[in-house]
Amino acid sequence: MEKGVDWGLASSEDERTGDWHFQQFDTNGQVKREAIADRCQSCHGGQVDNDFMFTTEKMRAYLP
Repeated sequence: MEKGVDWGLASSEDERTGDWHFQQFDTNGQVKREAIADRCQSCHGGQVDNDFMFTTEKMRAYLP
């Protein structure tokens, strides 16, 4: 997850998560899997009121 100025403009408005982009990389910095971005974006999309970020409190509440 990384944020940059106007990065979100490349996504449709209903899929936009501010200026955040999601991706998974291997240890050489190469894209490992593109599908992970959709999964990450769908979950973080519900956190619009917190700049699409999860707080430590919310993460702890999720644990069993």
